[in-house]
Amino acid sequence: MLSDALIRSAKRAARPRKLSDTGGLHLLVATNGGRYWRFSYRFRGKQKTLALGVYPDVGLAKARARHREARELLADGIDPGTEKRAAAKTFETAAREWHARWRTNRHPRHAYYVLKRLEADVFPRSVRSRSRKSRRRLSGPRCRRSSGAAPWISPSGFSRPAGRSCATPSPMT
Repeated sequence: MLSDALIRSAKRAARPRKLSDTGGLHLLVATNGGRYWRFSYRFRGKQKTLALGVYPDVGLAKARARHREARELLADGIDPGTEKRAAAKTFETAAREWHARWRTNRHPRHAYYVLKRLEADVFPRSVRSRSRKSRRRLSGPRCRRSSGAAPWISPSGFSRPAGRSCATPSPMT
C-alpha cells in the first residue's frame, strides 16, 4: 500500500517506474519527474489503462476514490475508459451551448445559418451527413418557374418572383 510520504519521496529515474497500490491502482513516476495516477484493468480480455489524475493535484485519497468508482463500473460490465470519454464535454456540446446563448439577440435566419455551418463544417462526420440531407431538402430547386408557388428567397438575399427568369435576380426590397 502506498502512503503519502512514500509518494512525496519518489524521485525520477532513467526509466518510468510504477509504485503499486491495491487492485490495479498505481502511481507512474515518469522520467521528467511527473507523477501520474493510473488504473490498469482488463475489459473483455484486453489490457487497458485509465488515467486518474496527476499528483499532487489528485491526492492519494482522491485517487483511491476514483479507483473505487472505476472498479464499480467494471463490476457492472461497463468499461470505465469509455464511460470517462462519454462523460467528457465535447466541442459539439460546448458549441451548441454557446449557440443557444448567442442566438438570443440575432435574427433567427442568421442564427439558423450559423448552426448549419457548424454542423456542416465543424462537427463530426455523422452530423455532417444529416446536415447535407437537410440542406438539400431546405434549399429546394434553384429556380421556380411560374407555377403559382410562393417566391423563393436565396441565402444571398435575392428574390426570384414566379414569372421572372432565373438568370436575372432582383434585389430584395
